[in-house]
Amino acid sequence: MFLDWNSQPETHRMRAGASRHVASGQHSSVVRVVTDPGAEFDGRPHRHPHEQWVVVTAGELTLSCGEKKHTLGAGDVLFVPGGQWHAALGVGEQGAVYLEFSAPPRLDLLPGSVLPSALEF
Repeated sequence: MFLDWNSQPETHRMRAGASRHVASGQHSSVVRVVTDPGAEFDGRPHRHPHEQWVVVTAGELTLSCGEKKHTLGAGDVLFVPGGQWHAALGVGEQGAVYLEFSAPPRLDLLPGSVLPSALEF
């Protein structure tokens, strides 16, 4: 099944200067994040019960996962186990485009969802 991100619903924004579109299947979900170079990050760690794969498709993204800091470029992948504290810290000079794959699916991110946020700060 082909997925056109431009036709997918936008989910809530984590920060000014970033857009997020979500798609979900029965066993996993994916969010496409496009972040402008000037977006502001608070670096606030959070966790959720979902395991998450972050795949950078363009630009550069810096994340913390536990006590480690990682800077990912296009083609790089980071795995975040369920329950692991992590945070987005910033993007490079060109911004970043990345995918967040979650299992089980992040149904709380679907537009119109009445589920409480899965995030713990």
